[in-house]
Amino acid sequence: HNENCAEKSPFSEPQYIICQEAGRVKRILDIGCCDGTMLTRLKAQCNEVFGVDCHGKLVTRARAAGHSVKNFDLNEGVPFEDHHFDCVVASDVVDFIFDTRFLFEEVHRVLKPRGFFLFSIPNLNSLPNRLAVLHGEYVRRAGGYPEDHDGMRVRFFNLKKIVELCRFSGLHVQQTWGLRSRVDGDSTLLRRLARPLYFWMPNLADTLIIRARRIDV
Repeated sequence: HNENCAEKSPFSEPQYIICQEAGRVKRILDIGCCDGTMLTRLKAQCNEVFGVDCHGKLVTRARAAGHSVKNFDLNEGVPFEDHHFDCVVASDVVDFIFDTRFLFEEVHRVLKPRGFFLFSIPNLNSLPNRLAVLHGEYVRRAGGYPEDHDGMRVRFFNLKKIVELCRFSGLHVQQTWGLRSRVDGDSTLLRRLARPLYFWMPNLADTLIIRARRIDV
């Protein structure tokens, strides 16, 4: 999860949907919260909010905005007690974590029974990536080395692999949204077709938003 996240657009479409779906009057944890952008929106929805991020400067900004945020590396776990949250959210974070199964197991642990996890992630099998591979080009939102664009990502997912990861971690995927990323160079036809196409076929979208509920027998 890189420190440049605070330099991105103030509020992205995936973040908007995550906050909208999170709802109101809940205790919510934002993992990889950056400077607290989503925390501010979630708090305005009458939620009790907490955050975790590994970058000290971003944690300082989030705290200055009045949020309760822990400075902690998510590769080491989620620093809260069991069954503490109604909802855990994550925007563009999961693919930066080395042991994602451990992270998901930690999310399961801190969720209350029937709690849910809302997160966004780039889709390796997006339509633009499929077309790029056919033309011998490099896939979007990946890098060959750390200095390359998005080169700090360590895991790449498609919808099938996310469903598998959730199942292994005691979570059940309830709903999936597919969104188009704002990338220069797209053809006019692709831009016009993207939204309805990705609505019906999220497995072709650039970005996936997943709602997964904790499984309790």
